[in-house]
Amino acid sequence: MVEKKYWPKVFSQELLGILKDQLRIHQDIVFCLEQESLLPASTRIETIEKLIEEKSRCIDLSETKEKERLALLEKIKAQVQWAKPENWELRSLLPFMVEEDQTAISEIYLQLKGVIETVKMLSQKVKLISRARLLSLNESIQSINVYISSLPIYSAQGSLKKQKVVRFLNRQA
Repeated sequence: MVEKKYWPKVFSQELLGILKDQLRIHQDIVFCLEQESLLPASTRIETIEKLIEEKSRCIDLSETKEKERLALLEKIKAQVQWAKPENWELRSLLPFMVEEDQTAISEIYLQLKGVIETVKMLSQKVKLISRARLLSLNESIQSINVYISSLPIYSAQGSLKKQKVVRFLNRQA
């Protein structure tokens, strides 16, 4: 009987740590997307900008963690040359880990996969909401332009008539 070989536990633990970080980061992205999808149309641009900045920060962190994961796989390839998985995807790597690590990594991976699906779904929702906001804003701008262009800009004496435009804009707000 051939003794089954496993790669060093340190690799599995490092991979587990990276996957946990990726899960937390994606959960933060979900939170940002949920908050963005719940914003009323009258939300100030500064609030939207803060959410977008936080979301961008999380995406940058996610990219960094993915690079760490890929670097770890390259390190494992170089140091564990006897391991010849059919490819270097997670499910092909699991047999080279001790059972407790297989279980922990599989659980985190399944959670991460679910959260990524939620990110995709919420991204589509936010995209539709943003598109509707832009259309509404465009319609408001067009109606303001139509109204303003119909107003006489100068009085008979040649002075600028600002008051009517200001009153109209105040009614729209």
